[in-house]
Amino acid sequence: AVDVIITGFTSIGDNAFQSSNLSGSITIPASLTSIGEGAFDACYSLTSVSFESGSQLTTIGTNAFYWSGLSGSITIPSSLTSIGYQAFYFCSSLPSVSFEPNSQLTSIEYQAFSYCSSLTSVNFNELNQLETIGDNAFYQAGLSGSITLPASLTSIGSSAFLGLSLTSVNFNELNQLETIGDYAFYKSVLSGSITLPASLTSIGEKAFYQCSNLTTVSFELNSQLETIGDNIFQNSGLSTFNAPQSVLTLFGVTVGEGRT
Repeated sequence: AVDVIITGFTSIGDNAFQSSNLSGSITIPASLTSIGEGAFDACYSLTSVSFESGSQLTTIGTNAFYWSGLSGSITIPSSLTSIGYQAFYFCSSLPSVSFEPNSQLTSIEYQAFSYCSSLTSVNFNELNQLETIGDNAFYQAGLSGSITLPASLTSIGSSAFLGLSLTSVNFNELNQLETIGDYAFYKSVLSGSITLPASLTSIGEKAFYQCSNLTTVSFELNSQLETIGDNIFQNSGLSTFNAPQSVLTLFGVTVGEGRT
């Protein structure tokens, strides 16, 4: 393996090293502001990427590390504002992703970490500017255990966490969350109870389908929920449902029946 240090550049263009024989590790210089679409796509022998201190990187583009051989942990610089469509798709040996403090990241886009089957750890707690987790963002990744999503989050895309071994998701601080998409937590192993925030206006079809260990769901009394998809909690372990009458009505509970 050959370690590569990229110097003197402010950007890496689209498909710059696509399907090349780059191997070992690369170091991205602090001067780099963008990594283009497909820049390291299908670099199967590329095992790790690191970013110099003081990085000015703002964008990791579509398919940037698609199906690469990354196997070392990655620390994303605080300057980054977006992780593009399928940026790390099928990096099946990638074990963990962390973010520097004061992260400026606002969006994790469609399938950014899909099929990263070894990805068990992401420190969402540093993402205080994150607004959007896109459709399929962590679809069939290896995330497990408990995660706490940042209070800045406004939308969780369709199938964003589908099929993961997540036992707990803390929604308590998500006072700006508006949308949970279709199949968002479909067949995850969420257990115990969740409280969905008052800011939530829409829950998609089968969002918590077959969460067989989820026993209690609560909605805050001032819930703004307006629309719901079909079969949101179908085949879950739900035994207790606490909600104001406005929410009960959406779920087909007749006005006047109170809580169930």
